[in-house]
Amino acid sequence: MEVIDTTVETAKAKYIKDHNTYVKENNKLKGSATEKPASLKEEQMDPDYEILSELISSKLDAIGFRIGARISERYSVDIPCFTDDLSVIKCLCKDIWAFLFGKQIDNLKTNHKGVFIIQDYRFRWVTKIKSSKEKASQYLTVVSGIVRGILDNYGIKATVACDVDLPRCTFNITVQSSVFKRNVR
Repeated sequence: MEVIDTTVETAKAKYIKDHNTYVKENNKLKGSATEKPASLKEEQMDPDYEILSELISSKLDAIGFRIGARISERYSVDIPCFTDDLSVIKCLCKDIWAFLFGKQIDNLKTNHKGVFIIQDYRFRWVTKIKSSKEKASQYLTVVSGIVRGILDNYGIKATVACDVDLPRCTFNITVQSSVFKRNVR
């Protein structure tokens, strides 16, 4: 059984190795079979790069979801019952975020209709990443999964999208369904 590595770099290296083997066997390229054409980037050579990237993102999100569910189970022993979506999100922003990342969320906005925007101005996991938003988005995919897992365990089905402007991170939480009655203003 082959162990699947979920990093883009490993996937790219494996694809390039497989591609070079294929080219060598079928003699499709002119000149040296192991050389890549200089005009092509790795992403352009790989027609399945988007599919591979999406597969890795979904795997990272699933891992984050399981982590979030476990964290919320462990953490919910010490907190009282929630009365609405906003109280769950506030607990996430103040208590759980501080437990996970060592600080509270910097900004929370809501329209009171099921959309929450959480901002962390100096997100610890991406502060050292200087240039690549793609790498930062992989870290944030895990965090989005963690947030979804926490909310799901507290009875809120939501989608979580992340946006990165290094080192600032914004998480858009859209509640799809909830066990709580929603007071629409």
